[in-house]
Amino acid sequence: MSTLSEFLKEYTRVLASANAAFDEVRERFPDEVNCALMCDDCCRVLFDLHLIEALALKQALTYALPEEAREKGLKRAEDALASVRAIRDHLGLTSLVGPPDERLLEEMSKQRYDCPLLEDGLCVLYDFRPVTCRVYGVVNEVQGKGVVCPRSGFKKGETYPTVKLDAMNKTLADISKRLFNGLTGSGAPPPVMSVAEALLCAFDGEFFELVLDAGD
Repeated sequence: MSTLSEFLKEYTRVLASANAAFDEVRERFPDEVNCALMCDDCCRVLFDLHLIEALALKQALTYALPEEAREKGLKRAEDALASVRAIRDHLGLTSLVGPPDERLLEEMSKQRYDCPLLEDGLCVLYDFRPVTCRVYGVVNEVQGKGVVCPRSGFKKGETYPTVKLDAMNKTLADISKRLFNGLTGSGAPPPVMSVAEALLCAFDGEFFELVLDAGD
């Protein structure tokens, strides 16, 4: 059975792939990629994390931030959770088990909230940010369609290289499934969750029991 560190190494390779894909597009289309310091549109979009992303982010919060910064992040996560729950209720999403379907995913992308890692316009865990955050500023393939940051300079009708975010998410889902199955001995689908939920989650036995019960 693989250890958590081995799963995290797999995740690190996915992050490296996302970084490389973004850098390649930015090098070829510098005028279209408008990502810059204090640009935070990606920090206000609600999206779900795969289990391996959530665990890695919680680990970073616990070990990479000093206590005061960590406590501030947790307080922002508590505040953000109310917004997350309101959005989920509005969309009829009541379970953390499995990703939403295409229609709900599109509706989620239209919702706005403040990521709890955002402080004074900057991400406090920038070096540990999830895949979606890393490639947000370029054209991405999501559910088979091309999507792009509204603040970018990419023009409608033009042809650009597309980051295969669907493929990256498939890899993350596979890593998370194997990790979840190893932790629980279950073939059930692993949970997905928002950044706020990941930061506040204990990832203990009680949590995984609740996930398994929700999937029954």
